[in-house]
Amino acid sequence: MDEFIDIYVTYLKVEKGLSHNTIISYSNDLIEFTAFMEKRKIKNVEAIEKKDVLEYSLFLSQKNSGATITRKIIAVRNFFEYLERENLAKNQAVQDLELPKIWKKIPQVLSKDEIKKLLESPDEKTSHGLRDKAMFELAYASGLRVSELVNLKMVHCDFDRGILKFPGKGNKERLVPASPRAIRVVESYIHTARIQLTQKYGESEFVFLNKFGKNLTRQAFWQILQAQIIKTGITKKVTPHTLRHSFATHLLDNGADLRVVQMLLGHKNISTTEIYTHVSKEKIQEIYRRFHPRA
Repeated sequence: MDEFIDIYVTYLKVEKGLSHNTIISYSNDLIEFTAFMEKRKIKNVEAIEKKDVLEYSLFLSQKNSGATITRKIIAVRNFFEYLERENLAKNQAVQDLELPKIWKKIPQVLSKDEIKKLLESPDEKTSHGLRDKAMFELAYASGLRVSELVNLKMVHCDFDRGILKFPGKGNKERLVPASPRAIRVVESYIHTARIQLTQKYGESEFVFLNKFGKNLTRQAFWQILQAQIIKTGITKKVTPHTLRHSFATHLLDNGADLRVVQMLLGHKNISTTEIYTHVSKEKIQEIYRRFHPRA
């Protein structure tokens, strides 16, 4: 099966154009599946039976969540479909396998008042404070993933048009609008605090830099965010992704179309975006006050 996996991985890379991380994930899932089958003395794809796949699923359930099991089984299913489509091998053992049901958790979001507190928390009079405010403003205004935020490069920024443009998943360019407010803060940081760092440590292609003139890591951003959350007194569990969750939820609360939010977030499937269609407590209270005669 190793030869087939190599062919499939090449297909994912060359023809599908998937990202490096996605390809690694697929490859690891298939290697794990192959290793399990080899322990059962099964080395031929066409020799795998449904009971073998069921036992593999049971094996996965001992140490993985339902979402992870589903992902791994789907990876194997896609692999088998590719082999059949290319007339390399035929096997229907995975096709009818029932996948575990996945309960989607409603993401933690900050209210508009909490967002306001967070955005106003950093001390703009300091270099680090101005940088932190610029990051928070941009993250909330554009719904960037934390990896996109810390790896944002100067070449990605078209501030005249209010757009960020950079490679998204699968090497596809993603255009992300940024609000005038966020752009003003980011430009203020670039023309003051960032210049001081580049003059001292040399030019950098990244927008947000640490005190040594290097781009920030995801861990560093998490630490910065936690420090400001403590400062604001917000008691919710906040992660770097919370700003992205809040961005999407507040857009939908204010009447934005789900398809537009999908495009802004860079989601491939609309089902991924639908998790944000929950009605926030704030929205429920607002609707009650507006429409109930005794409110």
